[in-house]
Amino acid sequence: MRRVQFIAAFALPLLALPAQAGAQVRQQAQLRPQDTVIRYYRALNAHDYRAAYALWSGGGQASGQSFAAFKVGFACTRSTHVKIAGPVRLEGAAGSLYAEVPVQVRAQLNSGRLQMFTGHYVLHKNNTGTGDPDSWNWHLYRADLQERGGASGRLPPPPELSARPATLPLCA
Repeated sequence: MRRVQFIAAFALPLLALPAQAGAQVRQQAQLRPQDTVIRYYRALNAHDYRAAYALWSGGGQASGQSFAAFKVGFACTRSTHVKIAGPVRLEGAAGSLYAEVPVQVRAQLNSGRLQMFTGHYVLHKNNTGTGDPDSWNWHLYRADLQERGGASGRLPPPPELSARPATLPLCA
């Protein structure tokens, strides 16, 4: 009986290691702002608009849209792909960190038309270790993307950046 108790007492902390390791992996993933940008585009590709919206600061409010308008903005988009296009620039200010992540984005519309964008996202996180633990994670704060290749070289921003009414768009 004593031996079983000893083994159980020894084994229980070992069983907790995978959960702790998983938490460390999630925490480490938040150390790189570009991982948040990549997660954003993965959520868009999975049509998990709620998860994508939540990656914007303020529970989505930094996108400048309601969730309904955000979701409708992707009604004509079949898929998206993002490439980190250069080094990430970090800056700190009064308990906050900001990161500028340069990107190249390819979006394929339901019609088959391809759109290419270049620019950057600015991400934000609280670095004080106080307040809401979610604020310790990187969140999208602002975006500056321009479409490449159009006749003028600059076309309207991609759907996630435009303030559209929450009505179904006409997909051509």
